[in-house]
Amino acid sequence: MAIRSYSDVYLNEAKRHLGVATDYLINACGIPSDKVGYIYSTSPTMILFGRGDPGVVAGLSGTELGQRLFLELRPDTEVPESARTGAGRSPEYWGGWALAHFQWHWCKTFRWIFARTAMSEILSKYSVYHEMDISRFLEDFMRELESVEIEKNLRRIRRAAGYSQSELSRLSGVNIRNIQLYEQGVQDINRASAATLASLARPLSCTIEDLME
Repeated sequence: MAIRSYSDVYLNEAKRHLGVATDYLINACGIPSDKVGYIYSTSPTMILFGRGDPGVVAGLSGTELGQRLFLELRPDTEVPESARTGAGRSPEYWGGWALAHFQWHWCKTFRWIFARTAMSEILSKYSVYHEMDISRFLEDFMRELESVEIEKNLRRIRRAAGYSQSELSRLSGVNIRNIQLYEQGVQDINRASAATLASLARPLSCTIEDLME
């Protein structure tokens, strides 16, 4: 049996906080949902959340968690105020709430999850699952993710960051044909030079290791 990263005593808090943070980032900050998924898969704060760090899982409110993630993304920008009224659950709140339970229940990292799906796909489940017992979502969504054929890391991260191949080429200085060949697996990105990997990683706000297969 897998050992979960934190006690179920903290689970309800973790779900509530990630629900509020997701609602905040999408609705108050105006960040596209799939960009939020990308943040969750790469953020140092969310790595700590996934590991059950009590200062992140329970030590921050949902809005504080969202604000911390926003500042990681845009450190020189004024932090937006929360737009939540406290009345009811938005689809965005439910998406973060369900995601936190899924990550905890199956002992998966956020990177593992968002290598196989997008936040918009999780939010699309709201109309079907939000009134059901959460166990239905946990089982059905895991079956769905386990059947996904994994795309190359460069392509996944580029798409999550919202860049086309030509845009990434312009921002990184790497030839678009090389980007295409790396994403198709024709060229082995693990054999790329450190300078090429660093040039690709910079505009994608990821590490060189994130790009390697």
